[in-house]
Amino acid sequence: MRQPSRSGIEAAQAHVPKVSTVEPYYDFSTSHTAALSAIRNELSAANILGLRMLSRPQQLNYYLGTARDLGEISPHTAQFALSAWIKLSAELRGLLQVPDAATGSEGEVLYSWDRNEHHLELEIFANDKAEFFYLNRVSNETWEDELQPTTPISEPIAEKIALFKLTDD
Repeated sequence: MRQPSRSGIEAAQAHVPKVSTVEPYYDFSTSHTAALSAIRNELSAANILGLRMLSRPQQLNYYLGTARDLGEISPHTAQFALSAWIKLSAELRGLLQVPDAATGSEGEVLYSWDRNEHHLELEIFANDKAEFFYLNRVSNETWEDELQPTTPISEPIAEKIALFKLTDD
C-alpha cells in the first residue's frame, strides 16, 4: 500500500476548492484542516459571483453541500465523499480530474470519470463503504475494489486513477 507523500498532499491542497460547503470527514493533516477553514471563509463571495464562476473542484464541493442541504445525502456522506476525492487527488499531487457526481435514491454519491476507452466509478455509500468499478470499453476489462477511508491507497487503485490525471492536451 502506498501512502501519498507530504508534497503530494500539499500539491492536492493547492487544488482544493476556494469555497467549501462541506468539511472532509477524515483529517489527513492539520494544514489540510487549516486550508479548508480558509476556503470556507470565501464561500459567501463565491456565491455572489455565481456557480458558473466556480472551478470544477469548487463546483463539486458546492454540489455536495447542496445535496446535503436538500437532504439527498447525509452530512456524513457529504463529508466522506469530499474526503475521498481529496485523498484520491493527493495521490496524483492534485492533478486528478474532478469527477462528475450524482446522488442516488438511497443517499449514496456516485463519482464517474471518463477518458477515451476508460470509465471509472466510485460509489460512496452512507455506511462508510466506497467501491470502485472500472471498465475498459475497448477490451471489456473490468475491475472492482474498495476504497478504505483510513488506509493508504492501494497500488491497483493508484493505477486506475492515474488514467484520469490532468494533462496539458
